Amino acid sequence: MSFIRIIEPGFLTTVQDGGRLGYRGYGMPLSGAMDYFSHSTGNLIVGNEPAQPSLEITLIGPVIEFSGSALIAVTGAETDAMINGKPIEMWCSVKVKRNDILSFGPSIAGARVYLAVSGGLNVPEIMGSTSTYLRGKIGGHGGRRLLAEDKIALNYSTLLFRKRGKLPLGLIPEWRKDTCLRVMHGIDFETFSSEDAGLFFSSSYQVTNNSDRMGIRLSGPGLGVGSKADVISYPLAAGTIQVPGDGQPVIMLADSQTVGGYRQIGYIATADIWKTGQLKPGDRVSFTVIGYDAAVSALRELKNEISQAF
Repeated sequence: MSFIRIIEPGFLTTVQDGGRLGYRGYGMPLSGAMDYFSHSTGNLIVGNEPAQPSLEITLIGPVIEFSGSALIAVTGAETDAMINGKPIEMWCSVKVKRNDILSFGPSIAGARVYLAVSGGLNVPEIMGSTSTYLRGKIGGHGGRRLLAEDKIALNYSTLLFRKRGKLPLGLIPEWRKDTCLRVMHGIDFETFSSEDAGLFFSSSYQVTNNSDRMGIRLSGPGLGVGSKADVISYPLAAGTIQVPGDGQPVIMLADSQTVGGYRQIGYIATADIWKTGQLKPGDRVSFTVIGYDAAVSALRELKNEISQAF
């Protein structure tokens, strides 16, 4: 069985898949790929099912050796990906041979790169998922980030000689330092004053250094919640925007807790949640309101575009 060997681990490299579905009621976060668009299209490019496990690479990439031939795709944040020191194209399938070395430069635009391998990564499932949940120390490769000399087995694949897969140019995202996200009103939206609601949708917020897979903390015009920030804890999901006592919004993401005690001003439309996975410190975010029906239509349109491409 072929495997990949981690020569250098990079800043934060983990195994992620489509997420740990159906366990939030037991207090288990969803986890999974932060940018599900890049993750799933990478898998589709190499002939995998969209939710199969791949490597999620954050900011600074690893150096990886292949013990055998494989078909790979590198997607996500813009980076300099190279095999044996020679640049390779992103968003398309690339063949690697035994002893080939794959390396990455730092992310140029965006935060996370995804490496999909034909056949997928052979790692055990926990609660129906291979995703790494770092705080819980489960999933992926020993429940942790990858380290030097780690080896991950590759599932056997007959796809090595398939027709070259590639994402159509019109679907390849452009990563910008200013991102506008579509947001539906949250369950607590009516408890905010009209001034604060207007401020939220008319302002630009900066992503802070204190952001991770659990959530993105923003810095900008404060919303006047004060002592009214705390509420009785109730369920929250990835994409929920909470406002704690300091008035600075927080976007809850893949590894977020399953309940929260801050007011929820909005929910990022599912068609846009994947964009939050590419935000990094210093980037700016703004919000525009969208209704439920429009959010459903946007998600349906995105899924149709992907299905038509493959």
